[in-house]
Amino acid sequence: MTKAGHGVQSEGEKIIADRLYDCGIDYIYDSLIEIDGEWIRPDFILPGLNDLIIEYKGMDDFEYNEKFERKLMILAAAGMRVMVLRQRDLEKIIILFIDITTKEKRRQSLELNFSEESFISNKPKLITSLSCSAF
Repeated sequence: MTKAGHGVQSEGEKIIADRLYDCGIDYIYDSLIEIDGEWIRPDFILPGLNDLIIEYKGMDDFEYNEKFERKLMILAAAGMRVMVLRQRDLEKIIILFIDITTKEKRRQSLELNFSEESFISNKPKLITSLSCSAF
């Protein structure tokens, strides 16, 4: 159970949800959405960050990887911005919150390490790694 009272599927997703909650960043968890006739469930959609999607890759087996990669391909083809986090990322992520309307940067205790252009660009952006600083 997360700090916000939501049930999640893994300890990694709980860590992500709790850090987003602590930062006051709204998220939609595990919501079924349709993209070009395909139904998928992104782990986290961040409406206040231009619908950025965070996917947690918590396992590493063949079947899981195939489904995970398919989901990423669907999201990327639709032009969605996706950040993939793995277990090793959870300890060290800090989020740079960028207000889309004012382009004002505010440091939060959880920061997705993106450039401003990543948020305001209309180009599809698939982000598969992080360069993070420690808390």
